[in-house]
Amino acid sequence: MPSTRVAFVKDYFGSISDIRVLQTEHIRTRYGLERFSQALGVKRICGMTHQIGSDSLLTMKSYTNAYAPLCIRV
Repeated sequence: MPSTRVAFVKDYFGSISDIRVLQTEHIRTRYGLERFSQALGVKRICGMTHQIGSDSLLTMKSYTNAYAPLCIRV
């Protein structure tokens, strides 16, 4: 077992990225998930806002679309 929390996260989860940090620090916007995904051209496939499966899928698609142009290794 790793001796620190940081070591634990690094060993078991690799690098962790936050879409909110990506949005505010790299893209310089401050939108909610729906507006941010629309700005990226990502559409909600199914479900409604605030449904966990639908929001998770939208977050994943927005994340991958936002990182691709920045050429940041994920």
